[in-house]
Amino acid sequence: MIYGPGMWESGITMSLGQVVSDADFVRMIKTVMAGVPVNEETLAINIIHSVGIKGQYLGEDHTFDHFRQVQSSPLVIDRNNRQDWLAAGGKDMAERASKLARTILESHKPSVLSVEALGKIHQIVLDAEKLLLGK
Repeated sequence: MIYGPGMWESGITMSLGQVVSDADFVRMIKTVMAGVPVNEETLAINIIHSVGIKGQYLGEDHTFDHFRQVQSSPLVIDRNNRQDWLAAGGKDMAERASKLARTILESHKPSVLSVEALGKIHQIVLDAEKLLLGK
């Protein structure tokens, strides 16, 4: 369970940009917690033998096919060096996260709930009103 995405000031203030940043952190933690699979395919002993001890593995198809499986891909954390970051506008993480939150709010199209789901939600509301308000 993850508690407090988007919270500032002990939950007194909420920030949608912070929710986006926190989601980046959670994705990275989940990637680490998933671990690195160790099996014949991922060990790539045959590639190690063919490339050799002084070889270069980055150009190998196997490396290209597998590196994204263990590398997290954050949306708002910037991994560029300072020079490239400045050349791209030098926006900090909070600025990028707030911009992405606005984009999501402006463009997200939620899926429509089924009539059955809407009916169940309506019944939950009615039951809660009856229990809490005596209706």
